[in-house]
Amino acid sequence: MVVTGTYDPYLVALSILVAALASYTALDLGGRVAAARGIARRVWLAAAAITMGGGIWSMHFVAMLAFIMPTPDVLRHRIDRPFSRGGDVRNRRRLLCH
Repeated sequence: MVVTGTYDPYLVALSILVAALASYTALDLGGRVAAARGIARRVWLAAAAITMGGGIWSMHFVAMLAFIMPTPDVLRHRIDRPFSRGGDVRNRRRLLCH
């Protein structure tokens, strides 16, 4: 049995836009590092790193939302429900052991 997924083109475009804006912002902040001295230099560098990391995370998050996997609703409910209860360890163990 081969299961093929599809992508929502609007969310893919949004993911690309998020990645472009995050990289532009991180590079702009990184450019300020050369002109800064002392503690300001580290602050600009940290801001650029956090912006780039957050942009990469956001881009991947939106891209994963864009992926549509044709699974039965029963299976999706069985997998999603225990984890949506606040990450209860007992529910995870019950899902994985049965």
